[in-house]
Amino acid sequence: MTRNRFVYFLLLVIGLYLVVSLSRSIYFLSQKTKDIEDAQIRVEEDIKNNTKLNRELIEIQSPEFIEKQAREKLNMSRPKETVVVIPKELIEQTASQTATYSASFFNRPEEVPNWKKWWNLFWGNNTLHN
Repeated sequence: MTRNRFVYFLLLVIGLYLVVSLSRSIYFLSQKTKDIEDAQIRVEEDIKNNTKLNRELIEIQSPEFIEKQAREKLNMSRPKETVVVIPKELIEQTASQTATYSASFFNRPEEVPNWKKWWNLFWGNNTLHN
């Protein structure tokens, strides 16, 4: 009888070891699956970023972009062209004057319609006058 108990106990220990070992393997496998999914998402993002950077590289290498940068950043010009540099102060002053003019244009009082002016001219009736 003691031998049967020993065999049962040994089978129980081996079974528990197998269950624990299998559970750990399943847990690690699920973690690795999650890691693989995260890596795939990062790869897709990197592919999109690489595509975007390739488009920007093609744009930057275009002659139009190079000419635009040379004109704007380096104040370069084509032969027989003249580069005009306007001081920032003058631009700001002109912008503020334009804003003042626009505000006064849109905030001016309403004028008397022409028909009222003619009416007042002929009939002298000031009741229709604003």
